[in-house]
Amino acid sequence: MHRRARGFTLIELLVVIAIIAILAAILFPVFARARENARKANCQSNLKQIATAFLQYAQDYDERVVPYLIQTGGTPSYITWPYLLSPYVKNTMVFTCPSAPGRGWDGAMSSTQRQGYGYNRSLNAGPSMAQITYPAQLAAFADAGRLGPEDSQGRGTGNNYYLMDWDQPYGTGDNAVPPYPNHSEGANFAFCDGHVKWIHNSKYADWSGADTTTPDGMPDPALWKLQ
Repeated sequence: MHRRARGFTLIELLVVIAIIAILAAILFPVFARARENARKANCQSNLKQIATAFLQYAQDYDERVVPYLIQTGGTPSYITWPYLLSPYVKNTMVFTCPSAPGRGWDGAMSSTQRQGYGYNRSLNAGPSMAQITYPAQLAAFADAGRLGPEDSQGRGTGNNYYLMDWDQPYGTGDNAVPPYPNHSEGANFAFCDGHVKWIHNSKYADWSGADTTTPDGMPDPALWKLQ
């Protein structure tokens, strides 16, 4: 005589479902953090290559760093810094942060919109390396935000090819934007000596235009201003 196979009871099924839901709630944030950490590391690699290109450009141009743009007197009328640095990188995808794929350089010589990374406005004129007294403290590039409304692909429609002044409010004037916290409430920065690091958004100029300060409350422009 064969026994009838015993099936799962409703309570047992509910217990299994509850366990799966608990495990998912625990593991999904872990997976999300791991994915973002990978993007953050990839972004830092991009900025390292851009910083290396920045230094190589200076070697080729009498120790003067790349300007944010140069006037051509022809067509196009100007060329912006991503194009000027492009011969020094292996792949122009390094100008796109993996956490913001919609904000990447489009390859145009005079591109000013939707940049993945911004250039420090303090370096706009292309100063000499000798003028940069503290290259390990002065930011050259960082994750860039958007200026203007987003388009259908989530990209800013305004110019953002360089970063804001350290005391400039977000979204005001001269096409500059603050570093954008693409990575775990912070942004990646490349410095004038070539090193790259992540900085929490509370440690650099905030979006209200308030000055970056030292622990003793004194303004600290070293991150932004040519000393």
